[in-house]
Amino acid sequence: MIVLLVALLYIGIMIHLANLEIIHQKKQPLLNAMQIGFVILLIMWLMNALVFILIPPDQVNDPTLATQIGRVDSSTALFFVAIAMLGIGTILYMTRSDDPYYWLARIISRKAPSPVPTYNPDSSIHRLAVILMIFQGIAILWTLTSSGGLEGLDLSYTSSLQALGDLASGGLVYITVTLMGIGWMVRRDTRQVIQRLNLRLPTLKDWIWGIGVALLLYVMLLIATTIWTLVVPAEVIEQQTVASSQLFEAFNSSLILGFLLAVITGVSEEILFRGALQPVFGIILTSLFFTILHVQYALTPATLILFIVSLGFSWARQRASTTAAIIAHTIYNFIPFLLFTLATNTGVA
Repeated sequence: MIVLLVALLYIGIMIHLANLEIIHQKKQPLLNAMQIGFVILLIMWLMNALVFILIPPDQVNDPTLATQIGRVDSSTALFFVAIAMLGIGTILYMTRSDDPYYWLARIISRKAPSPVPTYNPDSSIHRLAVILMIFQGIAILWTLTSSGGLEGLDLSYTSSLQALGDLASGGLVYITVTLMGIGWMVRRDTRQVIQRLNLRLPTLKDWIWGIGVALLLYVMLLIATTIWTLVVPAEVIEQQTVASSQLFEAFNSSLILGFLLAVITGVSEEILFRGALQPVFGIILTSLFFTILHVQYALTPATLILFIVSLGFSWARQRASTTAAIIAHTIYNFIPFLLFTLATNTGVA
């Protein structure tokens, strides 16, 4: 929790400085210096990954470190080293040159469907968002690498209350970063924030799009999962879904807990991704980032499924509103808990 608060404070200061740059049209030297902090952290992770590759576990005196080194796959660590080096070079280049931001603007405007995203390569907030997304993507990869892959990724909880608290804190981080990023009480008042995020009280159109997209995506999930189980051995599927299964098990003891999970993730994630990011970066980049952040799926067939699901939520947002995307996401997340409860009560499970 302390690490999370420190990280949120660090990012919050950078976001505030970026907002001040926009307001006063004046560079904030501290912002650029703090971005270099990401590079320093990446270098530290890079050095740790090299330790995993170069030092055998039996040559380490610390039992805890030896165990960690033993469970890390060398090829995965080597892949992380390559990505980390690329990330370090990219972030350093982006702190010294405008070219990457203008290159990204051309890519977004060329590939994005109407309406054209509002990404501005001269905006300090948009520039910071790009760097944060790059860093967060590498951070996710480091989590998988250092934990030894999905098998070592522990998403189990001692109690449902602990799981709910962890989920709520993550959702709070998403909403806090969103509000700070769009300049609430700095560049925009509350009414302007609601308009910027395309939020509103649910209308009939929102309900139709939200429910329709959720059901369509869940049917797609069932079809894709059926195909997956037919072509992939059961033990492989179990390994690939162990982390997501742990998360489901933490909330399936109560339909209310499952509903709370659905609401918290639906509201917080859609406000960030579909409300804040999609209008700026477009559907494809937003969905790609959404997929990367769901660490429990790693590089499995579920990753492609999740990307398609994200495109569905983006579609609901584009055709209706962020509120419709929230409804779709919430219902989509809640359906498994509802079906599990019904199956349990009827004796099917």
